[in-house]
Amino acid sequence: MYKESDMKHFILPVPSKFRKMILVFSLLCTIPVSLTDVHGEENQTEPEMTAETEPEIKTETEPEDEAEPEPSQPDPSTEGSDETGKETGEQPVEEPEPVTEDPADEISTVSSNGRWVHDSYGWWYRRSDGSYPAGEWLKVNGLYYHFDSRGYMQTGWISLNGSWYYLSSSGAMASSAWAGSYYLKADGRMAVSEWVDNGKYYVGADGRWVKAKWVRNSHGWWYRNPDGTYPADAWLELSGKYYHFDSKGYMQTGWIHTDGSWYYLRSSGARASSVWVGNYYLKADGKMAVNEWVDNGKYYVGSDGKWIRYYGITGWQKTKDGWWYSRGDGTYPVSEWEYINNHYYYFNSSGYMKTGWLRLGFKWYYLSNSGAMHTGWLLYNKQWYYLKDNGEMACNEVIDDYYIDENGVWQKEYSRRLTLAEGVSSDNIFMKGIDISSWQGNIDLSYYQDGFVIIRVSWGTHEDKLARRNMDLCEELGIPYGVYVYSYALSDDVAVEEADFLLDIIEGRNIQCGVWFDMEDSDGYKARNDIDPEDEVISTMCRAFCDRITEAGYHAGIYASYNWFENYITGCDQYDKWVAHWGVNNGELNRNLSDMGVIHQYTSEPLDKNVMYVDISHFSVGNEESR
Repeated sequence: MYKESDMKHFILPVPSKFRKMILVFSLLCTIPVSLTDVHGEENQTEPEMTAETEPEIKTETEPEDEAEPEPSQPDPSTEGSDETGKETGEQPVEEPEPVTEDPADEISTVSSNGRWVHDSYGWWYRRSDGSYPAGEWLKVNGLYYHFDSRGYMQTGWISLNGSWYYLSSSGAMASSAWAGSYYLKADGRMAVSEWVDNGKYYVGADGRWVKAKWVRNSHGWWYRNPDGTYPADAWLELSGKYYHFDSKGYMQTGWIHTDGSWYYLRSSGARASSVWVGNYYLKADGKMAVNEWVDNGKYYVGSDGKWIRYYGITGWQKTKDGWWYSRGDGTYPVSEWEYINNHYYYFNSSGYMKTGWLRLGFKWYYLSNSGAMHTGWLLYNKQWYYLKDNGEMACNEVIDDYYIDENGVWQKEYSRRLTLAEGVSSDNIFMKGIDISSWQGNIDLSYYQDGFVIIRVSWGTHEDKLARRNMDLCEELGIPYGVYVYSYALSDDVAVEEADFLLDIIEGRNIQCGVWFDMEDSDGYKARNDIDPEDEVISTMCRAFCDRITEAGYHAGIYASYNWFENYITGCDQYDKWVAHWGVNNGELNRNLSDMGVIHQYTSEPLDKNVMYVDISHFSVGNEESR
């Protein structure tokens, strides 16, 4: 091929007769043989620009669900995967270098009179003056083309003055466009180490698009941004999913608390939203819901975010584990009392209603089969208990004259209530009381402070081992008391000895209810010693004892059964009588004996109980004066 600029090398001196022929021939030689239209040139289509396809931007596949080790100190930004070069066929021949020249300074603009020419070597451009660009840029119809040193249009990647350019298959310079994984800026230069395409993508030092990607090391997953940075203590949205990274840059999973709210991150790291996680609801923005209706208003969650199953429902509920009570606000009583329909109920640590005996601290309560707290008397396993108005079981106290022991059980022997049999009059009954001995043990006398007590001081000439204890206690509690001796005398002399023995024991004591001579033979001692109740000695011993006591300044009296007073004891009317008459011995006063004696022992069930038919002042004077 010969361009017009080369024709000067072919003009030689020739004879004149050949000059016309040579001129015609030379003109023909200046026209490429392939251009043969009516103007002497073949019509050729101008190269068509094809827009390079923008690369499809994808992130690396998000991490799959698996257990991750706890993050530690290493900086994840140093843990990248290997980078590769450009794709085969697109990689520049040599590494592009930054440039400072403006390629526009090197580009020539041609008039519309030039035209494209194609021969067997390629495309070249003939200017209107016949010259052609070589080793330079040329702007044609608003597009830039570059021609090699021979003047042929170039395509593909070229390196000029330290910058890379991409010329499409039409030869037009790509600008503001992607060529594979490389971005050509507005001036056509390949971008390097910068954000491109309106800041959406990043290209590295070799110009290649650097993809953001997930990276995993021994400490966990982290996310490398295109510029090599990584999110830390921050959220990151990827393909519509949100991930959160800790202060070291590692992806988090499970429950996290940040920005004042709780979030749940799945094992893949993706933030849960508009979904239940256990009994907690994550809203559309991922925040755990609190104190609100959720899931289209179907459920309610409390201040801790937990679903309150029975919110808005009030009343009793039953499960396989028992009964519990819904308050309506979603709560239910746990380890506490609840007042429901005029009754108290107690619910255990799981919220279920209790029945039967309940111990709270040092106090006992009883809950019926319905769960309602019991009050009043309760018969349980053949024993009586008393539950106060507040439900507490009574212990160590007297309720309605009934003594309740330390175990809450009613002890009949301590009960002070006077129950009259039908038809029995309560006339002349001034006081209730008991008589005791060591047989009753260390009885608590504080429950009888409004009554009287008669204490056995001796039996024969033997001191009762609890006599002094019982007298001390009565004096301490202010209980008026009397004393008695269970007599083993078989003669008047021995009866006096028993009186003197007793007087020694009670010396200095404040005896307010008389000193009594217990005349009976309950153990058969007298009978074994040939003393018959009908014997006169029974009465003489009574008089001998009482006379000695009276002489000592005390009010004396005789204790015996109704039968003995009626049939055996005679000549003793000057002394008061303490009559033992139990009747059916059912704990009730079956007969009023105020016409016989001043004290009446009316039962031994559950211990010896008595009534006093005179005012206690009766015993403050001598026997004769009291009459």
